[in-house]
Amino acid sequence: MTVLTMIHAMKRTGVRHMNKYPKAQSVAELERGLKVDVYKNLHNGKWSIRDRSTGRVVAHVDECAVSDARFVVQEAGRRRVLEEGRKNVHAFVRGNLSYSDILWRLPSSNAVAVTYNPYKSNTFVEKETREPIREATIATLGKECHAWETDYAKQ
Repeated sequence: MTVLTMIHAMKRTGVRHMNKYPKAQSVAELERGLKVDVYKNLHNGKWSIRDRSTGRVVAHVDECAVSDARFVVQEAGRRRVLEEGRKNVHAFVRGNLSYSDILWRLPSSNAVAVTYNPYKSNTFVEKETREPIREATIATLGKECHAWETDYAKQ
């Protein structure tokens, strides 16, 4: 099939662009253990899940869980936010996509709330104590971000 034939077929069927991997509607449609970066999408208020092997966003979800989580802030992107006053994707939770039903099975008493604000800190921090957080065994992302078995960044 030639490119021109594909373009005509796309126009006939109403497809605007060719995407080998259409976006999933829920975490359940995605492969467990998928290496991902997850960040808050400020346009739609959901969490964007980006597949690390392809660099593509594979889903926008209300909640998800990431195991072996690393809280990453790319300093160059943060500097750009501070200089230009415009937000860009430079902070995310990196790890392996986990079962979303884990959100309801983890004891909330062991969790710490995690937040990030590029104007106040150059790392993710525990919401209450403002102590920097680098890693967690599991991170759940929903209305808020929570972490279990955290590793605090050494200053």
